[in-house]
Amino acid sequence: MKNIDERRKELLSKSEFDYNDCYDVLRILRSENGCQWDKAQTHKSIEKNVIEEAYELANALEKNDVNNMIEELGDLLMQVLFHLEIAEDEREFKPSAVYTALCRKLIYRHPHVFGDVKAADADASLDVWNAQKLKEHNIKGTAQNIADVPRGMSAIMRSQKVQSRASKGGYEFESVAQAEDKVAEELREFSAAKGENKIIEGGDLLFSVINLLRLNGIDSETALLKSTDKFIRRVTECEKILADKKQKLTDLPAEQFDEIWSEAKRNVG
Repeated sequence: MKNIDERRKELLSKSEFDYNDCYDVLRILRSENGCQWDKAQTHKSIEKNVIEEAYELANALEKNDVNNMIEELGDLLMQVLFHLEIAEDEREFKPSAVYTALCRKLIYRHPHVFGDVKAADADASLDVWNAQKLKEHNIKGTAQNIADVPRGMSAIMRSQKVQSRASKGGYEFESVAQAEDKVAEELREFSAAKGENKIIEGGDLLFSVINLLRLNGIDSETALLKSTDKFIRRVTECEKILADKKQKLTDLPAEQFDEIWSEAKRNVG
């Protein structure tokens, strides 16, 4: 990079930026006369940030909000650049090591593009990717494959990923109806459970519901996000209705609340 002061002035004069500019901004922030907070950060201290930014990007994608997508992609890129700069400062590795590892992985997992393996469609391409991944990680059995799913994922995402990998090893219901029966069974066991066992049975119930959704081709994380957003919309609408009527929820009998809730559902879906 040029002299830091010269580069700072150059960046201040620009109206459009590229990847190299982003990288230099992070280097300036962590330089001797940079930002004290940025300089103090470590891989560990910003560990959760990348997860938060990924969720915010997913939210923008879900809403198809292009302006927000641009912002959140930038925030996620900043986290990558932050870790690259920390690693270089600590002499752990250079950015080129990351680019090299990524390119090698992409080439290795696409022998149907860079080699002589054939893949007729998207599903076949994904099968090739997964087979190459198993070889790359030296995974030789289903138990090893599901144990390899990161614990850092959300519990729902990890559960679905484990189930999906297990299904490829033959651990699968023969029909959706069997999965539905399993949900009903787990619900009965949860209802009958007491004390600490209630927690265990609650987990089993969630696991079975996630499995049922997976077998129906539904991503559980997405489904729950949609239902949570729907609940928020309805509560917000209920509050408006109550305000208009100058009523308090705590003062209403159950029947009257049901009427207001139904009205909210009609209004916002």
